[in-house]
Amino acid sequence: MALPPKMLPDNPEAPTLKKWLMLVFLALIWGSSFILIKKGLVVFSPSQTAAIRLVAAFVTLLAFSFVSLRAVPRSKWGYIFISGLIGTFIPAFLFAYAQTKLESALAGVLNSLTPVFTFLIGWLFFSLRLRLKAMLGLLLGFLGAISLILMGKELGQIEPNPYGLLIIFAAILYGCNLNFVKHYLKGLKALHISSLVLLFMGPFALVTFFVEGVPQTIQSEPASFWALTALVSLGVFSTGVATIFFNRLLLVSSPVFTSSVTYLIPIVAIFWGLMDGEQLMLGHYLSMGIIILGVWLVNSSK
Repeated sequence: MALPPKMLPDNPEAPTLKKWLMLVFLALIWGSSFILIKKGLVVFSPSQTAAIRLVAAFVTLLAFSFVSLRAVPRSKWGYIFISGLIGTFIPAFLFAYAQTKLESALAGVLNSLTPVFTFLIGWLFFSLRLRLKAMLGLLLGFLGAISLILMGKELGQIEPNPYGLLIIFAAILYGCNLNFVKHYLKGLKALHISSLVLLFMGPFALVTFFVEGVPQTIQSEPASFWALTALVSLGVFSTGVATIFFNRLLLVSSPVFTSSVTYLIPIVAIFWGLMDGEQLMLGHYLSMGIIILGVWLVNSSK
């Protein structure tokens, strides 16, 4: 029996105040992750940095993992493993290696390409319609990214930084994961997805943790306490807690809206970068503006 018009349920993917608040919360946490990675890299190698981050997140949600194992059908475990690999494990290493040669603020800006790749992958593999505005947004996003990677310290100066490509690859993986979760894990609780992602990735992180000699570095480096604190905070909040909110938001809204959290991430990342003494030139801001405009065109075309 059909409901009267006024009683019809709202579009479950329509943005609401609650969803916007979740988006801002995620932006604050993830926007701070780049400066935390930077502080961790002061003492730890990129592989150690990624391993500490992942192990901290794994331990944070471990108690929920065993409940999730019983709650989630085994037929979904393979999908969750893939989601963990492309959406959590590999990007953790990509960002750590990229930020050895890339300012934290610029890493945050390049990360904002995630909605662009979300839309592109949705169009290529998940029947998402591509409109003229989206095509223009994709083009602007790519042009902004290329200019940011090639940008020197002065306007007009070319100084290629290939490490920016690692961030772009991470954004591509995030775009894949957004569409993957939305289409193959729909109906599962966010906590179950997040805890199982980290449960499946945890053993790999632990192996890296010990093989890369993290305990020895902690014992031998006097400054390791603060670097370790930064990375543990990164793992607990940015990879652990935020992943729950992210998957929850993704399951109750659209992939493109969820990925638009990256509108706000650069603002937070740039704030922390400037507070830490990083210098951005006019060209960087112009490139960032082009990227954000491209992301907005892509998102608004849906």
